[in-house]
Amino acid sequence: MSHYLRNILKKNVLLQMNPDKRELYTYVIQMEDELAETVSTPDDFIRLISSDQPHRKAARRFGMTLFELLQTMKDLERDIHRHTLEMEAAVRWIDYTEKMGREDGFRCFLVDIPSPRL
Repeated sequence: MSHYLRNILKKNVLLQMNPDKRELYTYVIQMEDELAETVSTPDDFIRLISSDQPHRKAARRFGMTLFELLQTMKDLERDIHRHTLEMEAAVRWIDYTEKMGREDGFRCFLVDIPSPRL
């Protein structure tokens, strides 16, 4: 399955999550992504995370300890991954080539994406 389709499935899972969990997850991921854009190597990223302590700031923002934040993120990532895999297994590819009148070798598919079951 393509990276693009996996991202669509993941976004669908995120949209179905509890709003508080979704806000926490989105905040931390965006924070990490923004930091990653400012560095050139993985080692620089680790140094920046260690010195800047953005996860501690995020924990304070959400009224959690650092351990609670990291554990919650780990649990959320595990759940998102599991639900995304379940949806991926349920995706159906329907060949629409003939219905679209294509005779040039180009194939057309309708992708039936299931709703996540959270």
